[in-house]
Amino acid sequence: MNFCSDNVTEVCPEIMAALIAANEGCAMPYGADEYTQRLEAKFSKLFEAPVTIFPVATGSAANALALSAIAPPYGAIYCHAESHINVDECGAPEFYTGGAKLVTLSGTDAQINPSDLATALEKAGIGIVHHVQPAAVSITQATEAGTVYLPEDIAEIAKLTHDLNLYLHMDGARFANAVASLGCAPADITWRAGVDVLCFGATKNGAMAAEAVVFFNQELAKTFGYRRKRSGHLFSKMRYLSAQLEAYITDDVWLKNASNANQMATKLAQGLVNCPVARLCHPVEANEIFVEIPESVVTGLRADGFEFYVWQEGTLPIIRLVTTSTGKLIKSPKFLLSQLRELKLLQRRLKNKERGSNNWLKLQNKIARLHEKIANARRDWHFKLAHQLCDGTDNIFVEDINFKSWSRGIVRKQSLDSGIGQFINEILPYICWKKGKYFAKVDKNYTSQECPKCGHRQKKKLSDRKHICSSCGYQVNRDVAAAKVIRNRGLIAVGHAVQ
Repeated sequence: MNFCSDNVTEVCPEIMAALIAANEGCAMPYGADEYTQRLEAKFSKLFEAPVTIFPVATGSAANALALSAIAPPYGAIYCHAESHINVDECGAPEFYTGGAKLVTLSGTDAQINPSDLATALEKAGIGIVHHVQPAAVSITQATEAGTVYLPEDIAEIAKLTHDLNLYLHMDGARFANAVASLGCAPADITWRAGVDVLCFGATKNGAMAAEAVVFFNQELAKTFGYRRKRSGHLFSKMRYLSAQLEAYITDDVWLKNASNANQMATKLAQGLVNCPVARLCHPVEANEIFVEIPESVVTGLRADGFEFYVWQEGTLPIIRLVTTSTGKLIKSPKFLLSQLRELKLLQRRLKNKERGSNNWLKLQNKIARLHEKIANARRDWHFKLAHQLCDGTDNIFVEDINFKSWSRGIVRKQSLDSGIGQFINEILPYICWKKGKYFAKVDKNYTSQECPKCGHRQKKKLSDRKHICSSCGYQVNRDVAAAKVIRNRGLIAVGHAVQ
């Protein structure tokens, strides 16, 4: 399971479908296409204010070019020491601004403290020719620590910025995660709070490669078109960027993806809190988790196939875990285990009771009520899961498994306890029909042995939990690989090409 980054995930279905649709026929180049022409109005509606938008392909290009529009070569850009523009962009902001200096500030949870910013600006030497001159402030939303700025936090920073005629830039690579976390309008944490220019991210949240530089201060946008062209980021086939962004903000796809990623991070964090050897380093407010764990645990997790970045080395390393909008593994519900244990205990006690006695009859009734409780809980979970699956796609494919034979085989107990046959054969098809989704069964043979990328088959032991293709080298969790094979077979069956 890969927790390295939200860049590892696949393109979400809505955006891939938009790209395929945009690939039909001819379109004018360099942003004169219909997709790009529609973007400005759609983004203005999204932000509830007139905006000027420029699509680009990468977050580094968005940040560096946006900063070049608000900071001169002799300017100073104030940012957090852990910010992406300071740590991970290889000097791109300095290069594209022609030499502006990044002045770093500390602050807990990767957030700039307004009082620290005020102090730094007071000591900046404004008007002194020997010093770089304050030009802009850059904040990241959500931050590099997985935390979010509240609207009032941004407004306080914006006031300090604008009082000195500086500009406020927001790196929004995970902007969707911040909006989903706060439950606010996009305008509330941008122009209403005082942001002048936003780098609106999509790539980390389901797009193939698409970001947008969004100007709320229209004056700043006047020269940006030339800067984008001069830097080599004016795409001739701009429709492929714009089609992604249009699909991304249509029907709240961007918020649905981000909400799912945030929920997975919260769920994972709740489990880590209960782990005695783990310590969360920051509040989990978006889709990033930073956790301190022993080095032996890091080694063990990697041996079990988990992938992640070590953020800080040491005897107690800090690792970063990033949850994404897709690739979700659904495990059996834990609540059933405790109820099944209780049932087993009651059945043991029943053996010691005299058959037909009052105590025997009372225990029989208690067991019957528990059976009913388990069945209802399991059925409720199945219906909720079916709705969740149907809400995320238009087509659902499952293996054509004979569950009657399962109930007589070595997995008899697990099959009956989980009620998987009832879920696959009754509940899931019914919810698909009710919601107008396509449901079909595919050939079950070799789904766990076949590579979803190249089709090569190789035998695996049941203990092998990671798929590593000996032909193409593709690596992924074994269950995810099998799910992709099932998906591919289903798509081929309904006439779709699968690469």
